[in-house]
Amino acid sequence: MNTNQSTGRRRLALVAPLDPVPVEGPTTAELEEIEAEWPLIAAELEVVDAECAMARTGSPSELDHRRLRRARDRVLREAAALSTGRRVVTSWAA
Repeated sequence: MNTNQSTGRRRLALVAPLDPVPVEGPTTAELEEIEAEWPLIAAELEVVDAECAMARTGSPSELDHRRLRRARDRVLREAAALSTGRRVVTSWAA
């Protein structure tokens, strides 16, 4: 007895796409841009972490406020460094 018939369930067939689209990764230039922006992205993540920590607590402490203030200050510093080009970019091409 086939268990598929007894339960009334049908088996799904896996079908390959008819026209596969080749997927290309980022170029070397795009990787360099991501590398240059990464300190700013990390700083923005610190702001989100600090805001989440404050939201989880009923009454944020002075330490929580300080953490958020320092994270926001870091975002400003990293954004300024990125806009003035003071960051050294490590090249992905060897």
